[in-house]
Amino acid sequence: PEDVQNAARALGRLLRACKVKRGLGTIRQDVNVSINGGERVELKGFQDLSTMPQVVENEANRQKNLSDISKAKVGNIVDIGELQSLNSSYSNEGAMACKISGWKGLLGNKKSEKEHPRLGKELSEYAKKSGLKGIMHSDELPNYGIEIHDVEMIMKELGCNEEDSFILVLGEKKIARKGLEMVRKRTEQEGVPKEVRRVTPEGNTRFLRPMPGASRMYPETDIAPLNITNLKIEIPKTLDEREKELPLNGEESKQLVNGELDYQFNILNKIYENPKLISRILLHTLPQLKNEGKNISMYDLEKVLDLFNKGEIVKEGIQNALIQSSNNEDIEKNRGNIEQDVKEFINNLINEKEKFIKERGMGAVGALMGPVMSKFRGKMDGADI
Repeated sequence: PEDVQNAARALGRLLRACKVKRGLGTIRQDVNVSINGGERVELKGFQDLSTMPQVVENEANRQKNLSDISKAKVGNIVDIGELQSLNSSYSNEGAMACKISGWKGLLGNKKSEKEHPRLGKELSEYAKKSGLKGIMHSDELPNYGIEIHDVEMIMKELGCNEEDSFILVLGEKKIARKGLEMVRKRTEQEGVPKEVRRVTPEGNTRFLRPMPGASRMYPETDIAPLNITNLKIEIPKTLDEREKELPLNGEESKQLVNGELDYQFNILNKIYENPKLISRILLHTLPQLKNEGKNISMYDLEKVLDLFNKGEIVKEGIQNALIQSSNNEDIEKNRGNIEQDVKEFINNLINEKEKFIKERGMGAVGALMGPVMSKFRGKMDGADI
């Protein structure tokens, strides 16, 4: 199942490299699942890659359960609407039923174990395609207003023994017969049928329609053929290729490409030749400032990086300088004698904390660094301090 997810992710990255529209629901992904000896089943409705492995595993298990069930012998459709007890419960509806030989327990109910094939739910999806609300069956009855004596009368009418089951549908006679006929045809199929199914939010699948045959394969009828022999198509670089071109580690490169920031990175790095710093600004500093409501333009970024390259601001002062530039304020630059100011501040601090230093020795360094960093943060690199 994880291979399916990886393949879908690779296809998605190729599409992103071609600048297609992005976002949940913009790319439709259909997945085909089949087990050994089974037919191909097409799954539609995938939106979230994270659910794909579980959906594929659930579908494979469903198909495995079906493959273990032999072809059923299904009886004729019988109109049982004249049964008095059933007529009193569903007086305004017709009732059709048919026997399935040897299927007792296979249809399942709400109390069935998780691994149970629950063929009743499977068959109900077919009946719904005719306009019915669903089916009832012997594994879940008595229920829904059907009493035990109703079940006994239906089994007698259909000629069921203790190992048999039956399907019951209620509704307008024509629709009920059509729906039950669809159920009969499905029941008579052995193993896994070739069909299209939709993915549910719970990670399971439901019958949608039979798999289309060769008759569905034809050219688009509403669009004239396009002659593309003279077109020169420039194939875009894949996301993997764009990542490998960046002078950064794999994780940083992946983040920049996934965020469509690698083009901006390449422009800035060509000018300022400081890949680590530019990457940190694009991946961390700018998102943080955006969350704080600050709107940093490309002009602000280039202006601040120019000052940094000239040595007029230090690395720790970049964030504050970006804020000042975005607010059209004067950027606070380094004073020429900043190193002397730092040394003087440290000497005064040592004299003030002399007793504390003698008591702690080297253990006093951490405590003394706090006031120094607080005083000169953004004015001098921490490593130099």
